Order: sequence, then structure tokens, then C-alpha cells
Amino acid sequence: MIFYVAARRVSLAVFTLFNSIGTIIWLAVLIPLGWLAGRGLEGAASALGTIEIAVAVFVVSIIVFRIVSVWITKKIGSTQ
Repeated sequence: MIFYVAARRVSLAVFTLFNSIGTIIWLAVLIPLGWLAGRGLEGAASALGTIEIAVAVFVVSIIVFRIVSVWITKKIGSTQ
């Protein structure tokens, strides 16, 4: 990743901004999933009402991640 950023000549500020956004999204997905896994499937189902909500949140998170990564790629490509 760092080689790609260096080859594209992305400034440190832009890299840090996008890296921070990615880290926050990653943590926003993994921390709740880890918490739910720690409670067990039965506990997670009772905490959320149904397991479908957890799956929907996971799918939406993947979609949002993909949209943001495509946007970042286009944004970096258009500045060159």
C-alpha cells in the first residue's frame, strides 16, 4: 500500500486522512462483530432481535467500503 501511495505521489496529509477514515470504518465494523461473537450467537440474536440485522449491517458495511474505495481511487487518479 505504501509503495502505491509513494508512486502516486500522494501527500502525507491526504494519505493520513484517507487512512484514518479507513481505520474508523474498519473498527466500526470489527468491534461490534467481535463483541457479538464474544456474546455467542444466541446472545447476539437476543441482543439484536434477529440475526438478519447483523448480516444486513455487515453487507451494508462492505458496500460502503467498496464505494469509498472506488471514490478514493477516482479522486487520486483525477488529481494526477
